[in-house]
Amino acid sequence: MKLGKIRIEVERKRVEWQQDLAREQAALLRELKILLAEQLVELGRKAFADLAASSLEQCIIDGFVEKLNVLAADRLDLLRNRTNCLISTAFPLCSADKKKIEQALKKINPSMAVSYECKPELIRGIALEAGDRIWHWDLASYLDEFEATLSKAIPG
Repeated sequence: MKLGKIRIEVERKRVEWQQDLAREQAALLRELKILLAEQLVELGRKAFADLAASSLEQCIIDGFVEKLNVLAADRLDLLRNRTNCLISTAFPLCSADKKKIEQALKKINPSMAVSYECKPELIRGIALEAGDRIWHWDLASYLDEFEATLSKAIPG
């Protein structure tokens, strides 16, 4: 009987150890994701400052407006049937940038009311929320792909 109890206890300890290891691995991946995001942002800022006349944020706004101009039909239909939307950015928007965004949205739906909020967790990006749909254009999606690749590379 004692041997059976010892085996059960050893198995319980093994399961606990595996769970702890999985938690530590997830925490490490989160930390790597944050570090990578910070480094990518700095690299992007430096590259845009050195190579382009626009700031990184301006490129994000211009890219977002461009994406609004070529939205898929299902997204266009959704926006045409909404009276308001929320634009979230990882950085504050100046009035000129808000005007650019509103002009692009008004082409889709002239009666669209637009509100704004700042969400640093978007990781140098922008999101459009209309009803129950949210579309993100930010570094997080690239980082999620990187995280999945990194997860596969880490022995488990």
